Amino acid sequence: MLETIQEILQKNNLTQSDVAKMSGISLATINQAIKKPVSSWSVRILNAIAGALHQSPGKLLDRLQKNQYTLEIDNQRQTIQGVHINDRTSFQQLRFVVQNNVLEGWEPTTEDILFLVDSGEHPDPQLEKEYEEIFGKDK
Repeated sequence: MLETIQEILQKNNLTQSDVAKMSGISLATINQAIKKPVSSWSVRILNAIAGALHQSPGKLLDRLQKNQYTLEIDNQRQTIQGVHINDRTSFQQLRFVVQNNVLEGWEPTTEDILFLVDSGEHPDPQLEKEYEEIFGKDK
């Protein structure tokens, strides 16, 4: 869950005045920056707040803004997240599965897609056995 800077400061028993004192930046500047979206903050403000919290600016940004995830599918090249899938039918099936799971919140990486492609091309006999025990054998 994303947090606001006010929530983060409060959880750490810090005020905007504390950040101003610790960083040497005026309270008015800190107050003004905090009212704006994080994407508009200067590096100086980000570093000041992160420093007061004793964490890296990157970690603070992760807490404050949603990571912009992009699912990259190229139908012409038959790629998902840059991974080429040779067989057209396999590509279409995998695309369908991936897109549906992304709608549920999954954010697959290139490594995830490589794993799925490899699993489709080289199924694990143990997993197949467990599947058959649960759902029965295909006829």
